[in-house]
Amino acid sequence: MKLIYLGSNSKKEVERRIKNLTIVGKLSRNKGTLFDLLKSNNDFNKNIAFIEKILGYGHLAMAEHDYIGFALQNTTPIIEQTLINHRLASFMVKSRREVDFRNAGNYTPVFRDKNNRILSNNEELQKKYSHHVQNFLYPEYVHFAEQGIKPEDCRFILPYSYGDDFIVLCNVRQAFNIVSELLYGKVSNITECRELGENLYGLFKKYVPYITKFIIQEKEKDYYKDHFKFLDELMDSNHYPKLDGAHLTNYTQNADFVVLINILKKRYQFSDEVAREQLIEILANPNGTEVAKRMMNSLMNSKKQRELEQVTFSFEIPCSLATLTHITRHRMQSLLVPDFTPLWNFDYYITPPSIKSLEEDRYHNIYKKNKEMMEYFKSQGVRDEELIYFYLSGQMCNINTTMNARNLKWMTRMRFCDKAQWEVRELVNEMAHKVDEIAPLIGSHLGPYCKTEGFCPEGADNCKNRNNVKQKKR
Repeated sequence: MKLIYLGSNSKKEVERRIKNLTIVGKLSRNKGTLFDLLKSNNDFNKNIAFIEKILGYGHLAMAEHDYIGFALQNTTPIIEQTLINHRLASFMVKSRREVDFRNAGNYTPVFRDKNNRILSNNEELQKKYSHHVQNFLYPEYVHFAEQGIKPEDCRFILPYSYGDDFIVLCNVRQAFNIVSELLYGKVSNITECRELGENLYGLFKKYVPYITKFIIQEKEKDYYKDHFKFLDELMDSNHYPKLDGAHLTNYTQNADFVVLINILKKRYQFSDEVAREQLIEILANPNGTEVAKRMMNSLMNSKKQRELEQVTFSFEIPCSLATLTHITRHRMQSLLVPDFTPLWNFDYYITPPSIKSLEEDRYHNIYKKNKEMMEYFKSQGVRDEELIYFYLSGQMCNINTTMNARNLKWMTRMRFCDKAQWEVRELVNEMAHKVDEIAPLIGSHLGPYCKTEGFCPEGADNCKNRNNVKQKKR
C-alpha cells in the first residue's frame, strides 16, 4: 500500500492553513474585524497552542474548517469499505464495472493466530494463499472475461484482497475519526487497517500537527472496547438467514398524509393539530384526491423538499460485497453494515445471471474450492482477521438502513436507472415497490429521471432502452 498526500507539502502552506484555522477559532469572540485577524496571528507555535486549547474543550467542530486529502495506491477493498463507512468524507474509487482487474495485483496478509502472533508456518501459508489467488481465482476471472462476460459480472469472482486505488478528501474532524478507528477500533485488529492508521498518523504529524495529541488520547477511550461480547455466549451465531430480497421492516405510518401535513405546517405555520384538521377537510371534498396529488407533485417540483425528510423507511437488504459500495456511498441514510468479523457464511453468495446462463457449475465450483481453502487456513490456526481475505466479491451479507423519503427518491433516481448495476437496480426496485404499497403518493415519484422527470440527464450517454427519454430542457 502506498499513501500519497494530496496537497502542498511546503512549510508556508501548512502555516497558512494553521493561521486560517486560528482565525476561525477567534472570529466569534475576539474584538475587531476579520481583516484585523488576518493581519495578525502570524506566530505558528502560538496558533498551534491556541487551536489545541480550543479542541481540548471538546469543540472539535472547529477542525471541520481544515481539510486534508490523500490517495491510496494498491490497497484493498477491505480498506475501501472501512473508509467509505465514514459518511462525511468524499471518495473516488476505480470502477470495477468498467475496468478489467485481471492485472490489478493482490495483497497477501501476514497470517497470525487468535493471539495476534505470527504463525510459524506463515511463509508457507503466504505462498499457498498467493498461489490460490494468482493461479486459480484470477485465471477464472480471465476465463469468464474471455467468454464475453462483462467486467461488472466477472468481478464477483475477485477476492477481497485485489489491488485497488482510492482517493479520500475530508475535513480534519472526520479524518480524526478515521485515524482513531483505524488505530483503536475493531478494525485495528486487521493488520492492513492498523498500518494505514499508523501511516496516516505520521502524515498528520507533519501536516495537521494540532490534532495528533488528541488522536493519542483516544486510545484510552472506553467506547473502543467490545461491550457486546457477553452476547456471544447467548446467540446462535450459526443462524444466518438468507434474505430473498429487500424487506421493509419499519416505516412512518400514513407517510403520504404526514408529508402533506408538513407542507401546510411549513407554508402557513399551522400547529400539527390545525394542519391535520385542514388537510382532513381538503381530503373530504369531492376533488380531495386530486388536490392531494397536486400538493405532492408541487413538492416534488420544488428545490428543498424538506417535507419529505419528515418520514422514514427502514429496510433489511441482502447485498453482495461487489454492490455494497453502491449503497454505502449514499450518505444521507443510517446504514448498518456487519463488521468483517466474525466471519460471514461462505455459502451465502450471488450468481450473476450472465454467468448462470453460461457456466453456472464452474462458478459454484470456484466458491466451493475457495471455501475449502479458507477452511484449511482456519485449521492451521489463522485468525478471522486474515481469513476475511478469502471473501469473494459475490459474498453476501445482510445490511439494514433507515432513510427519509427524500434520500430514497434520490437513490431510486440513481440506482433504478437501466444503466445502473443490475443487482443494486433490482434491490432499489424492490424498495420502491414496497414504499409504493404503503405510500402511493410518494411511491409514484420514485424511479429514474426518465420516469419521474421525463428526461435523462445522461444526454447522448443514456441507456437507449426507453422511448420516452428526452433531452433536458435548459
